[in-house]
Amino acid sequence: MTRRITWTLLVLTSLLLLAVVPLAVSLTARERVAFRDSQRAATRVIAAVAEEHLSDNQPPTVMREELDAAARAGDCAAVYDASGRVVARTPCAAAEGEEAEIMVREVLDGHRPAEPPQSRGRLVTAEPAGDVRRPAGAVVLARSAGPLDARIAAIWSWSAAIGVAGLAASAVLSVRLARWDAPIDVKLRE
Repeated sequence: MTRRITWTLLVLTSLLLLAVVPLAVSLTARERVAFRDSQRAATRVIAAVAEEHLSDNQPPTVMREELDAAARAGDCAAVYDASGRVVARTPCAAAEGEEAEIMVREVLDGHRPAEPPQSRGRLVTAEPAGDVRRPAGAVVLARSAGPLDARIAAIWSWSAAIGVAGLAASAVLSVRLARWDAPIDVKLRE
């Protein structure tokens, strides 16, 4: 009897805990989307001030301030003109190179890169500076994926801990219930 109660509660608890996995998958997807949206927003801010410099011939002061702010936040950014040349950048060069040049060509051709790639532990995004169809330039921003990876690891760690704690609590409870049930059976037989 003890075994049946224990196995029944463990199976039921396991079935309920299977909901933990889809929840963790959902939270992971939301973290990725939030991270990408935040990065795209930061890229658009730099692109907006870069457009003022590239197409309206405004001094690059505000653009450089935004690039400095990006550098202080740990981001790497580069501003490209309409011909694809770097006109300003942060000290970090992760927003330059072959991958960035491909993204810049796509943006300058009026296309938006579909999914930001991850390269050397950084997520890379590109945005047009100005009109999407005829941009005055492009901005590439590379952000470390470390914080995202840490949040995702925490989600899965907590999910696993909740699952293990749930199973352990179920096992303890089922054994206690089974033992509690045994004396009642003995009293009824007497």
